[in-house]
Amino acid sequence: MPTSAEQQSFKRSNRRDQWATGDDSLLAEHLPHQRALCPLHPFHAAERPIAAPVDGNEATCPNCYCLICDARVSECRHWRGGDAPAHCNAHSNSVLWRQKRVNAKRQRTRAVRAAQRKRGGVTFSVR
Repeated sequence: MPTSAEQQSFKRSNRRDQWATGDDSLLAEHLPHQRALCPLHPFHAAERPIAAPVDGNEATCPNCYCLICDARVSECRHWRGGDAPAHCNAHSNSVLWRQKRVNAKRQRTRAVRAAQRKRGGVTFSVR
């Protein structure tokens, strides 16, 4: 059985990263990843949040997720922009995008807590 270090090691193929599993059949695009790290579609970083997609950043593979919403791209309401900056342009190297991610997570947490209070505050604890 491989150690966790072996499971987390990557090796470089001639065209893309492959997860080292022994049979080398699990490619990086088969694992969930933020859009900016997609191995199938090039990403063009913009430092500041922009309302419209930049240079094809809206293109995705089935395993891309929204960095801000922390959800699949298909579940992101602001992927192509509109009334908010286009989440397809988000990347973790930008301080502004990272702050938007933190704010969105806080908002989701507040919504979950409010829903729990509304249902009578039933929560489950592990002992």
